[in-house]
Amino acid sequence: MAHPQLDSHFTLGPITALMFLASRHQRAEIRPLRTLHMRASRSFRDLVRGRSVFWIVRACVGFAFLRLLASQYLNDFGAGPMATSRKEEVQCSHPPPASSCPAPLDSTTPHWRNFEDTVTAMKQANVPYQLHAGTLLNFVRDCHLFGDLDFAIPFIWCQENGNEDVLIDAMLAKQFKLKHKFGKVDEFAYEISFIRDDITVDIFTMVETETSYDWGFWAKPSGAHRCTVQRTAVREDFQWGNVTNLRMPVPFDSALTSLYGREWRTPVDNWKWRDIFRIGSCDPKGSKSIVNV
Repeated sequence: MAHPQLDSHFTLGPITALMFLASRHQRAEIRPLRTLHMRASRSFRDLVRGRSVFWIVRACVGFAFLRLLASQYLNDFGAGPMATSRKEEVQCSHPPPASSCPAPLDSTTPHWRNFEDTVTAMKQANVPYQLHAGTLLNFVRDCHLFGDLDFAIPFIWCQENGNEDVLIDAMLAKQFKLKHKFGKVDEFAYEISFIRDDITVDIFTMVETETSYDWGFWAKPSGAHRCTVQRTAVREDFQWGNVTNLRMPVPFDSALTSLYGREWRTPVDNWKWRDIFRIGSCDPKGSKSIVNV
């Protein structure tokens, strides 16, 4: 059993008492507890009276050093593995994947030629386009083109006098044929379709906000369905093969989740266009003409 008086003094200065015992064990036998108690008490008094300033300064320096290390750790690692600054969220939400895809396996395919010529026509006509829907998915997930080509342009740009004709003329100059017009140029959900080599190029109009854009998906017999794509910006520094300065909505995950649901990274066998109502953001209730923007 521990000695009660020895315990009462050691609780005040346990480190001092241990240092005293280590430095004074000159005799092999254990000294009486009374003697140890008295010497420990004197050592503690000496610390308090004569050396307190030294130990206080040393403790303060050590505490300051620990705070410096802690602040450096927080700066480097965001206050731990679960904390992320808003700046880091924005930066990390823009790709992966990388801002470029390797060149297609065969850049002479009709799909690739149509894609390249459409982008060239858009740039020549100064159309503020962006990759949209299936073509955006092709770039991000597959790095390979297939199916129809999808682009989106601002609804307000298409409404401005003469811009629609400028776009059509630029596409016709690339030997595309005008296939369809859905809706009216002054109404929401207006869409223009071109075709070349049996490959369709769909150009949708969109109404933009700071955090998203609305577009119209046309289906028979219901008409136009309002859809919403979440995105915070449009970046134009992407490259695909030899096509540079491609414009795309970011972050990719938000945009593609809006279009194809949370599992957009996993290809779906036998995809049907009506699936967009089941897993995407399109309103199943359509309208022959949606005029409210």
